[in-house]
Amino acid sequence: MKAISSLIPQLPELRKQTNQPAVRPAVTDAQRQEIRELLADAGFDAVNQGVYDTLITYGSREVAHANTKGLFLTGPAGIGKTLGVSILAAKFGWPVLPVADVVSAFLEVSEADFQNFISAMDFWGVPRMIVLDDLGVEPVPVNRFGTAFNVLADVLDVRYRLFLRYGVRTIVTTNLGDAELVKRYGFRMDDRLNQMFDFAAVTGESRRK
Repeated sequence: MKAISSLIPQLPELRKQTNQPAVRPAVTDAQRQEIRELLADAGFDAVNQGVYDTLITYGSREVAHANTKGLFLTGPAGIGKTLGVSILAAKFGWPVLPVADVVSAFLEVSEADFQNFISAMDFWGVPRMIVLDDLGVEPVPVNRFGTAFNVLADVLDVRYRLFLRYGVRTIVTTNLGDAELVKRYGFRMDDRLNQMFDFAAVTGESRRK
């Protein structure tokens, strides 16, 4: 299968300040409590409080330096990974990209537009943190103009290069375990995921019952 990185243009050179701490002020105790209450209203209990406190911290400059890893949330279907991340993403302005939308964009938009989509470029052409939601539900391979692609494996590779070069982080939600991640994306990417992410397990029973 062909790599997306061979299809899209060279990632643009970015301003030096992309490696500087983020300008966003730290989350206050009042804001942290407000977000906790939003999560509680959505049905979350204290079991996963540590995971969501970590996500709240990701929205502040406490961990906004370029050498901070992204966050990889794993757990069974229906326990609230997407809902929890979406609440926080709405508060902090993180783009949430369901993997189905990523595949649709890959098939429908130009190469340059797809590059901007997965890099979440801001007005100045600086890539941003994104949420890749529900990794592993996308079809593999995806055919474009007669060529087969493992789209999300290549997207993760692009995000990995952004992380190494510019400190740009990614948040992922997935139902896949480690063995399934290796099977779907390969040992090479699995090793890169360990370098690129901190891992957190979300637990509990399905909220869809």
